[in-house]
Amino acid sequence: MRTPSALALALLLTPLAVAQAPPQSELGWPQWLGPFRDGRSPATSVFPATGPVRLRVAWKVPLGAGSAGLVVSGDRLVTLDADDKSVYAVALAPRDGSVAWRVTLDSGPQEEDAGPGSTPAIADGLVFALSPACQLRALELASGKPVWQVDLKAQFGAKLQRGCASSPLVDGAHLVVQTGAPDDKRIVALDRKTGALAWAAKGIARANYSAPGLRGSGAAREILIHHTDNSQGGEPRSALGALRAEDGQLVWQHTLDRAWSFATPVPVGDDGVLLLTWNDVALVKAPSGAQPAAVAWRNPGFTAYVAAPVYRDGYLYGHGGDYLRCLRASDGKTAWQERTYPGSVALVDGNLVTLSIAAGLMRVVGATPEAYRERARLQVAEPGSHVETPPSIAGRRIYVRNEDAVVAVDVEG
Repeated sequence: MRTPSALALALLLTPLAVAQAPPQSELGWPQWLGPFRDGRSPATSVFPATGPVRLRVAWKVPLGAGSAGLVVSGDRLVTLDADDKSVYAVALAPRDGSVAWRVTLDSGPQEEDAGPGSTPAIADGLVFALSPACQLRALELASGKPVWQVDLKAQFGAKLQRGCASSPLVDGAHLVVQTGAPDDKRIVALDRKTGALAWAAKGIARANYSAPGLRGSGAAREILIHHTDNSQGGEPRSALGALRAEDGQLVWQHTLDRAWSFATPVPVGDDGVLLLTWNDVALVKAPSGAQPAAVAWRNPGFTAYVAAPVYRDGYLYGHGGDYLRCLRASDGKTAWQERTYPGSVALVDGNLVTLSIAAGLMRVVGATPEAYRERARLQVAEPGSHVETPPSIAGRRIYVRNEDAVVAVDVEG
């Protein structure tokens, strides 16, 4: 997902905190931050248990401008891109990168040179794509054929200076979208099959360019919203809000005392929510019920840029400035750090897959708090090209997008 400055932003959870998963057939990488909305792939037996890891570029195909992420389900890899004439949803065949279909979303010159930044979502044979002109479309995954369309400007009054860039969230029968509209229609849930309005949230401040998160399961599910609070004047401050997934009612909210960003909030453990700002990271303790939310700790070790940190066995792994770091989730203390320069990270099979933003390097690093242990390194993009989307993982294949191409990388052996 791209921020207004053209940078893409962006957990292995305990059983009580795991969001409802998509069907097994869609546990590739069906939406922003993966199937659980937390940067984690459920794939196993991807890497050897010990020793070095071998990576190989399987294919590379050109792609138009954009920082939308890559979503993968079955025999389709879908993203958004643009040329000097239009914005498109494009589907590639994962086996070789060939184009399966290409659908025009917006026609005419684009206001943003960086192209579309909203990552599509896939569920039940449909692709949900949000264009910079705030046109939300459901397309058949197999063919790209239109199923329904909602104009967020006409229906909800979306008003975004830099266009719609939030990434839709699939939650059961609903598609949750941050519209960028004023007042009581900033967050809406639509029926996935028809696009009809299911609910619109009230009580949330401006939430234009971030993407919704999700925590809990069953009736306890909460939609996590990162909004900006400027009610006190001056620089906006990041704020967290949780909506009841069933009907959009506000459950709790908390405003930080400083700093802000457009990062996606991610759950940590039973009652924590992690929120990145441009300056640091805050862990907000937000248990369900009457107990108010409060900041447990803050640390400048992680900062917002491409994607959120990932969580495994009591530790968080992510980037801050020039460093990849491991922080202890209980108190935010640093376990280790390694200078790898800014980048993004995903978690799969007990390992981190990291991508540097400018160096074009992919690394595989053990997700362990003992020390930084690099297991593989591969040049997947030209040095100096921008890799502003996090990696997407399906099985033993990792997909990467830079400013002009999609690259598929296989884990060998």
